[in-house]
Amino acid sequence: MKHKIYCNKTFQLKAKDIALDSLFNLFPINFCWMDTAGYILGFNQQMLDSLDTTDFVSIIGRHSSDIFNKIAWENTKTVIKTGKPLTVEEIHVLKDGTTLYFLSMKNPMKDCDGNIIGVVNIALDITERKSMEMNLKLLKEAAELADKVKTEFLTNMRHDLRTPLTGILSISEFLENGEIESSRKKYLKDIKHCAESMLNHLNEIVNHIKAESGEFSIIEKEFNIHDVLYDVHKMMLPVATSKKLDFTLMLDHIPHWLIGDSGRTQRILMNLISNALKFTDKGFVKINAKWLPITHQEGVLQLIIEDSGIGIPHDKQYIIFEKFHKLNPSHEGVYKGNGLGLNIVKQFLEDIRGEYTLKSDLGKGTIFKVQIPYKKSISNHSFPYEVCKMYCSEPVEAVIANYGLKSEPKKKKILLVEDHQIIARVSKDILEKLDLEVDIASNGTEALYLIDNQYDLVIMDIGLPDISGYTVTRCIRENKNPLISQVPIIAITAHSEEEERKLALEAGVNEIFPKPLNQQLAEFIKSKVS
Repeated sequence: MKHKIYCNKTFQLKAKDIALDSLFNLFPINFCWMDTAGYILGFNQQMLDSLDTTDFVSIIGRHSSDIFNKIAWENTKTVIKTGKPLTVEEIHVLKDGTTLYFLSMKNPMKDCDGNIIGVVNIALDITERKSMEMNLKLLKEAAELADKVKTEFLTNMRHDLRTPLTGILSISEFLENGEIESSRKKYLKDIKHCAESMLNHLNEIVNHIKAESGEFSIIEKEFNIHDVLYDVHKMMLPVATSKKLDFTLMLDHIPHWLIGDSGRTQRILMNLISNALKFTDKGFVKINAKWLPITHQEGVLQLIIEDSGIGIPHDKQYIIFEKFHKLNPSHEGVYKGNGLGLNIVKQFLEDIRGEYTLKSDLGKGTIFKVQIPYKKSISNHSFPYEVCKMYCSEPVEAVIANYGLKSEPKKKKILLVEDHQIIARVSKDILEKLDLEVDIASNGTEALYLIDNQYDLVIMDIGLPDISGYTVTRCIRENKNPLISQVPIIAITAHSEEEERKLALEAGVNEIFPKPLNQQLAEFIKSKVS
């Protein structure tokens, strides 16, 4: 038989209210409910604790916009109006100025007939999470700012240091090619050699910093691997010739066109071959390239660089790829370098999922084997790979069409856009010796003013003091006069990385070369307007 107290309806309702209150107060989240006018009808202990008050009476019956804020009330009205639940982040500021963040879930309360009679609000305190998010955002912004500052510093350093060095190179080469007594020519050669050495060290340091910080973006594009291999061999040939080395390149069933990062491929080759030539005083340096097919479209390019040089001790082979490590310190004066070349090779191979192995014995030479995965291009290329060389961006037919080869006997007019006075003067002298007429613009504004004189070719520096060479190039390309808008533009810049080359070509530059403008480049320019 049931106890008579449990049959008392009043007691049952009271017990139910007490149980519900206890349950609500056990919730670890804020809980309250209000009528359709926004007046608070009830809440739990957690909400009271969050509001930093113990006064129950001061909250019951008050409007939610007074307890929370007007934005929270607007969100509640949306639920009352639409009859649909709403989840939204809300802010509450305590009397002491402390800001709290809540993830608020508002649900309509309905009677037996389905009419909305109020709103239940469940709010999860996410203040700690928001604080972490804001701290992470601040750290991210600080890191991005630091990265931007570092990038700007590197860009400025590269320009500010390379520009005077290229000026020294230009002057020494110009004087060396002129009429000067042999005793002084030797000193000019020494000056040129020192400047080239400093420039190479600077380039290696900048490349290492950029590679380590991930600033060398991976550019997957179609490229001619035969061009890359032959051009690197050609660039290194003078060093091998001066040391009377047998310097060979063998290609074994290599497809012409691959898809991958040509810039990293070239740098890996140049660093490995440069090392082989440096540490080989007699004998040979051999480059063997072979295609190892995996599928019809995919395969591995295997590059083997073998030399008969001094070799590497077994106990040193595991550390030569670490940055700044050298087998022979520079102060010993035997083999110069900064110990960064192989570290860049390692970094670049990791970037493009390549692998390397090393085999060497002291006094018996060294063999570096590199394997890089690529895809074969399915495009149909009918023109030979030799035509455009390393920096040419178009097929030879297009290049000839763009340059509009002319046959008038008058001197060809060149607009040289260069802000560095010494480099501009030396470059002008080199070009004028080839019977070219040269006007100098020391900034972008002056270049846009002079361009109306209609030149046969424009030599554009990218880092100008007022507006960039990219902007000047775009303005020229937008000129309504086709004789101006279609003029060939060659960029010569201290920033010759792949990213700068891409930006220059997008702006409308025909070709881009690294500084300085030397005799060989001047003759190339002469050929374009002859």
